[in-house]
Amino acid sequence: MKKEIYLIIVVVVLIAALSGLFIWMRRKKLAAQNTSPEAPVNPTGTTYIPESFPLKIYMKGEKIRAMQSKIGTEPDSYFGVKTEAALIAKGHPTIVDETTYAKIIGIAETTVEETLYDDLKKFLVLGFSNYANCCNYL
Repeated sequence: MKKEIYLIIVVVVLIAALSGLFIWMRRKKLAAQNTSPEAPVNPTGTTYIPESFPLKIYMKGEKIRAMQSKIGTEPDSYFGVKTEAALIAKGHPTIVDETTYAKIIGIAETTVEETLYDDLKKFLVLGFSNYANCCNYL
């Protein structure tokens, strides 16, 4: 009877040890998969975060790549200290909102109201038939 109890205890301990080893290996494998080798680590030890306005240091994305090509830094999509220094050198703020981004990229910002106002001015100056012809409405 004692041999059977001893055998059961050994089997239970062995199963628990193997389960623990399996869980540890699985967590290690998942942690390795979640660490992207192409995402550089910033000095604070965290990975870069996806871009959203306002753009700021330690973000990454295509808008940052486009901005970097306009301000003269290597377009690597990562907003780091070199990008921040280039913004300062060009006279831009280091936290880039949509308006500043449009100025850097060279996008003319026109609102719907400005577009409607321009169309109304053309209509009043040219008259309906000339306006329709010039703007391809007829």
